[in-house]
Amino acid sequence: KAVVSTQSTGVQFQGIHSFTKEIQAKAVIHASDKTFSMYQGDIGYKGDDFSMQLTGVNASVINPQGIWVGHYMQRVTKTLSLGGELMFQHGMGARNAALTLGGRYRNNNSEFVVKAGEQGTHLCYYHKGNEQVACGVEFEYVKQIGESVTTFGYSVDLPKGMSQFKGSIDSDWSVTGVLEKRFEALPFCFTLSGLLNHKKNQAKFGIGFTIG
Repeated sequence: KAVVSTQSTGVQFQGIHSFTKEIQAKAVIHASDKTFSMYQGDIGYKGDDFSMQLTGVNASVINPQGIWVGHYMQRVTKTLSLGGELMFQHGMGARNAALTLGGRYRNNNSEFVVKAGEQGTHLCYYHKGNEQVACGVEFEYVKQIGESVTTFGYSVDLPKGMSQFKGSIDSDWSVTGVLEKRFEALPFCFTLSGLLNHKKNQAKFGIGFTIG
């Protein structure tokens, strides 16, 4: 599957490929001002009761630089999973590593996730109201800058129109909206997105296509 999106800040290319049922890889490239400002690669493995993933952001093996993130999650019971995440950053003459531990509780209609580590704390609650409507709330605290953000989001499926709308608003007065439209006769999805920050008086808009 390939995704191409155009935003006011540049163009983003995303490709996803499943080698097997358990192994999946993803690549993301963001271009702006005629240069590649960001590139990211993921490789993940999903077993019967565990999952692991390795992510590299602007990373290079030959010339050690960028950010590497290793993630592991183990299912303990039918509804509870525990895991950890290790981040290593190398570049600009400095090295930094951070460990984050977390857990996830999931039942038929809701999910609760908590993460805590040296970088901060992350809490997230998601609830599925019915087949068409879902909502959630997220809290994130970044220890390095001493700031926190709370976000409320929702999604609405429109089966007859083969569309989905997602929206969110956070405590920093940022409002976002994403509309996805699928076409039955064509193998792609059209996406229209927008972000407006009332506090900073900033706005961003974008369009995207998903092929596959």
